Amino acid sequence: MNIRSLSGANITKYSNPFSKNNKKNINFSGHVLTKDVYGNNVYKFFLPNAPEGTKVLLTRLESDGKGDFVPSYDVKNGKKVYHAVEKELYGSIPSYSVYADNLNLDKDVILGYKFILPNNKEHFDNTAKAIVKNPDKTEAVYTMATPLWTANSTNPRVMMHLIPDTFNVPNYTGAKRNHFNIMGGNLKTINEKIPYIRNAGFTSILGLPIFGSDLNSSHGYWTTNPYQITRSLGTISDFKNLLVNAYKNGIRWTADGAFVNEGISGVHVADFVSWGADSPLVDMFETKDLELLPSRFGVFSKNPAVNRHAHIKLVNAPYKITYKKADNGTYEEESVKRVPYDSSKPSFIQVFDDRLASVEQMNNNSTFTVYDKQIANHNYEIANYRDSVQAYNRRVPVKEIIENFEKYKEAKKIDKDIEFKNYLMSWKNFEFVETNKDGGISLWVGNSDISKKQFVIPENSLSADLAPDVRARKLAAQYQVQ
Repeated sequence: MNIRSLSGANITKYSNPFSKNNKKNINFSGHVLTKDVYGNNVYKFFLPNAPEGTKVLLTRLESDGKGDFVPSYDVKNGKKVYHAVEKELYGSIPSYSVYADNLNLDKDVILGYKFILPNNKEHFDNTAKAIVKNPDKTEAVYTMATPLWTANSTNPRVMMHLIPDTFNVPNYTGAKRNHFNIMGGNLKTINEKIPYIRNAGFTSILGLPIFGSDLNSSHGYWTTNPYQITRSLGTISDFKNLLVNAYKNGIRWTADGAFVNEGISGVHVADFVSWGADSPLVDMFETKDLELLPSRFGVFSKNPAVNRHAHIKLVNAPYKITYKKADNGTYEEESVKRVPYDSSKPSFIQVFDDRLASVEQMNNNSTFTVYDKQIANHNYEIANYRDSVQAYNRRVPVKEIIENFEKYKEAKKIDKDIEFKNYLMSWKNFEFVETNKDGGISLWVGNSDISKKQFVIPENSLSADLAPDVRARKLAAQYQVQ
């Protein structure tokens, strides 16, 4: 069997698929699996505005034990008798209903159907289709009806809560997952284990986010682009193959996502961090007093023992910081030197933890989002979000880098032990601060580096003194988010 499509939606408005004025492919499901008043399973098939004489062809598709389906048959008088029946649609909305018990379906048998128009043309839903090889080696196409094993009040779904990055990890090292490491699981490694998940009795998977392009965390909730699959997990083709394999094995996938917030590396956050209150996207977020104060992101821990390991380096900038290991086991700035750089390319600051970053990552001229090391000295040294810093990087203006260096030079005359990193935290439109000092933009409690979006902006919450164009822009922002 080849699954052609896995998209579909319940019908919400009847359209006429046979109208000459209808140029579009109508997206609807031509059946429902429901129950009557006595609790019996009933399949109902319908095709709105179908011509009189339209029929539905039903057939049983049986699992071949390999994840594919073949036409089901009985043996009578030594001959195979295949199950296929045509029934005419009737009623104001042409339909046909049948009790599931009359179809002899079980966990290895699903119902295939198609509509036959009076001119003998076949009509299909825009939902999952199966290409089935018939006994005479011809192929037939059917829409796959909802299986009886679908969850209901008497047949509950057994759901696995799955973290894609940590499931079936290749070359697993024994490292413990935390907020700051990437383990290496992906859509392909999940797909390999679908038979295992099925045999364990699970009928559904709730997967942590795969959409959102969160390249920093192992959990996937720090969305940066809600329209992209996180590339460290795979591609849209990998996701399609996973869904096909899961469906063949009677498993559904529920995709979690975080679309009411955005991480520091997000495409929209990047714009207002660069332009502050002048950004055209600033109203997409919950902000306060941006005209007076920059946005402050709680990147660093409140714990001084953790912050001893937190550093900032410059990438493609007029100054280079070199780090060396100190006697206390942490790393410190060995030197800050003026260096040539490519002014045609952007400059960045890169935040890192010296327990997770390699010496190469600390001292090279490149940004990164994934640490080279998965754990610190032992598995439990970094246990929660307060115990380290994310490997964030942020574009910064060269002019401000030079200004901050001058401030650092003056401070160095008074305190020879002060480090340049203390002057790479504050910029015109944003600051990286400790988690209890954030502000200017609404951030999630517990993760004060994740910005809240304005999903709804009540009109009566806006000041009556706002200029009409400003009011219109603010109200439009909620639709940009939605």
